[in-house]
Amino acid sequence: MRTPTDTDISIAAARMLAQIADTESHRIKIRVDHGIVTIEGTVGTNPERKNIENNVRNLTGVQGIVNCLCIHQTPK
Repeated sequence: MRTPTDTDISIAAARMLAQIADTESHRIKIRVDHGIVTIEGTVGTNPERKNIENNVRNLTGVQGIVNCLCIHQTPK
């Protein structure tokens, strides 16, 4: 079995983000460099932030995570 490329990981991460119901994936950007995934953007809650990080971490080929997601809560 071949080792996933950065492009493979990026595509898998984008697909995973699209499947997470709570996530507006258009607000999240993924970059992959030598298996290190940088996640940038804005989410609504810390649990959402952690859910994204954990799901990306479990993708085949991911060597590490840099989680730069910001939490932006809308005023009630």
